[in-house]
Amino acid sequence: MLYARSKTGKIIEAAPHQEGYCPACGNCVIAKCGDVKVWHWSHVANRDCDPWHEPESQWHIDWKQSAPRCEVVIGPHRADIVTRDGVVVELQHSYLSVAEIQEREAFYQKMIWIFDCRDPYEQGRIQLRLDGEDRYFFRWSHSRQTIASCIMPVYLDLGEWLLLIGRRYRGFRSGIGFLIDPNMFRYKFLWNF
Repeated sequence: MLYARSKTGKIIEAAPHQEGYCPACGNCVIAKCGDVKVWHWSHVANRDCDPWHEPESQWHIDWKQSAPRCEVVIGPHRADIVTRDGVVVELQHSYLSVAEIQEREAFYQKMIWIFDCRDPYEQGRIQLRLDGEDRYFFRWSHSRQTIASCIMPVYLDLGEWLLLIGRRYRGFRSGIGFLIDPNMFRYKFLWNF
């Protein structure tokens, strides 16, 4: 967790010798302030109260730090990001099963996905071709087939661009999408109140 609560309920960042409490369960959390990883909070014995908790990559942390509302407690879960309109933005770097995707979509209901696809794009496994004035045809070899089960909107983070998926074919091996500048996405959806 990037943020915890102080004794007075104020949201605080991890710092050496700081005392913090989980915003979801209220239990004491430990400030992890080393030289390698981003400073963060951790539940005692690494037993996070959110059953959907996963280790976070630097990509995940960068997205969360670029949003005004992150780690928002909704029931027993901490949503990665919540937009000004109350839409949950679920950031996903690692593999999720179809059941996990369905469970999160059923719980949040009003949400979008951003999948970290920088590596397959840089490796040439995701290829784009302009297919009309502003849409792109994509082909993805060795794609994450479970993404095809997403009902909610899907964005693929390609690094310099986000690809908003419009249509998908053959599972998730090809489809049509629209390129969006990540900074415009942040401004339009996350910051433009």
